[in-house]
Amino acid sequence: MKLRAGIYLRVSTFEQVKEGYSLQAQEDRLTNFALAKDYNLVAKYIDPGHSGAKLDRPGLQAMIKDIENNKIDIVLVYKLDRLSRSQKHTLYLIEDVFLKNNVNFVSMNESFDTTSSFGRAMIGILSVFAQLERDTITERMSMGRVERAKAGYYHGGGNFKPLGYNYTNGLLIVNEFEAMVVKEVFGLYLQGKGPRQIVIELHDKYPNQVTTRTKVKGVLTNPLYIGKVTFAGEINDGLHEPIIDDKTFYAAQKIHDSRLVYSYSNYEQKGLLNGKLYCGRCGAKYYRQVTGSKKYRYVKYACSSKNWSSPKLIKDRKCDNSRYNVAELEQRVIKLIKKLTLKDLTAPELDETAQKKKAYKNEIKSIDNQVDKLIELFQFGSITPEKINERIEKLNEQKIHLDLLLKELDEKRDEKEIKTALTNLNKFNWETESVAKKIKMVDYFVDSIAVDGEKLTVSWNL
Repeated sequence: MKLRAGIYLRVSTFEQVKEGYSLQAQEDRLTNFALAKDYNLVAKYIDPGHSGAKLDRPGLQAMIKDIENNKIDIVLVYKLDRLSRSQKHTLYLIEDVFLKNNVNFVSMNESFDTTSSFGRAMIGILSVFAQLERDTITERMSMGRVERAKAGYYHGGGNFKPLGYNYTNGLLIVNEFEAMVVKEVFGLYLQGKGPRQIVIELHDKYPNQVTTRTKVKGVLTNPLYIGKVTFAGEINDGLHEPIIDDKTFYAAQKIHDSRLVYSYSNYEQKGLLNGKLYCGRCGAKYYRQVTGSKKYRYVKYACSSKNWSSPKLIKDRKCDNSRYNVAELEQRVIKLIKKLTLKDLTAPELDETAQKKKAYKNEIKSIDNQVDKLIELFQFGSITPEKINERIEKLNEQKIHLDLLLKELDEKRDEKEIKTALTNLNKFNWETESVAKKIKMVDYFVDSIAVDGEKLTVSWNL
């Protein structure tokens, strides 16, 4: 019986131009190799323009899926680094995917395969060199950047130029208009105004320069503005002209440090409703806002539209929805969670979910049949390699999408799981459990919460 062979093809843009590893060149050689070995070529997996450093490539994932479903017996590649440039990933694919599923692997260019112990040993050795090549390139680039930073060159440019400067021929040149904006930001900060107040005051005056609090904070804490460049944690004297004098900059740092009275990274201080809470009026997310001093701290849930935060989060700057005391709003939600019943959490469309699953599986089966027919047409010379590649690639993309949809449906909770969760909920002590466990409990039951004045609308995870 002929071995069912699948060929894997990959190029990155750079390799296709510089190395001659075009998809067509790889395909032609592997197809001829399969014919010479009398393999039954049943599948082609293609990843155009994808790096070999990662595993999340659509063609590779489709191949792994087919291997696990026992659809191929041997995998062919033109060269080992087409499969992966990572030693760890190469060994994982060979040992935990191919050999685990009784699938052999052949690298045509290196003239060896996994059907022998010697071939398996050689693959391990060559994968080390593929990793070494990648690491050497990365190290060389990193060293070059460090040396440039030590020489005073700014590491950046293009779309990442800092406010106040133009990036021309590898150097930062002061932009007089933007430099004026930077000076105003520092001036207002030294007057006692915080980043949010500065954004509100300067946004209309400089709409494209002063957009978010994060951008203002970035300006206020960046030593670039006193003629320094920062790279890999090191600060060096820059070649560019400073915009702010040292006295002004360090006075701003002193104010900034004095205001760091609250750490958002402390997990125990995260809100139970973070990521769940939405404004019922404008649709923006609510966030946990901390104001006041260390002695008098006020913690509220507030609408992002009123926060002058990232433009992506703002829905309506004129939104007039309320701010909510964090503890009080969380208690209201907890009371609703405590009252949950099986009926509240059982999706009425359970039968519909089963029907969707069946439909997705039928579509996947149909795609597999289409691929089989295309391969038959190819074997009889009724279709060109270019056409079959194009069609199979589109079918593989559809199949991956359907697999993801099917996985989402498989992850839906059944009645037994919901009953167990409700039992655990009844035993859960909201007074003594840690914040981390409370967040997990809320995450399990709550999908989203809309707030509109005193109205609270909870959508449950079904």
